[in-house]
Amino acid sequence: ADEIAAMCAILQDADGRLWVGTGEGLDLFDPRRGTFTHYRHDARNPASLADDHVLALAQDKGGVLWVGTRLGGVHKWNPLSWQFGHVAPDADSGKGLGSGHVTSFSEDRAGRLWIGTFDAGLYVMDRTTGSMTAYRYDARKPRGLGSDQVMALRRDHRGDLWIGTLNAGFSRMSAEGGEFKHYRSNP
Repeated sequence: ADEIAAMCAILQDADGRLWVGTGEGLDLFDPRRGTFTHYRHDARNPASLADDHVLALAQDKGGVLWVGTRLGGVHKWNPLSWQFGHVAPDADSGKGLGSGHVTSFSEDRAGRLWIGTFDAGLYVMDRTTGSMTAYRYDARKPRGLGSDQVMALRRDHRGDLWIGTLNAGFSRMSAEGGEFKHYRSNP
């Protein structure tokens, strides 16, 4: 390849492998073998990536790799079966993931997966049932999510979720009461 694909996300998994999300798919480097494996969308394979533009990577406590894409929603890679699963965007039903633009992940102490999106706020997935709960921006709710443009998620030692946004600074969601506190730029 004459050009190197732009790296969008990078993660070293629990087994020391390096996952690199790019605008042209997902690469896996195995340092023990010195090999690369490249994963891309394949229209003939429904278990492949739905979108080649990988924006976010995370590994949960159970070892599952979560892959967020620009348009295709969330993918999960199971290290036991070496297969991908897919959580497609489902904005119409109001019960699923409201956007395919996935930017970030975080896991809470209960094992739920939190998913940040670029244009549809914050979602929490109960991985046992697959059900989603949405947190969306609402100007009438000052203690709600500060923006639907979520760019980064990080959980602190108390279990609070810190949310970085594109246009509203950052917020902290309390693990206790679920209320949001906002921190905005003050020039």
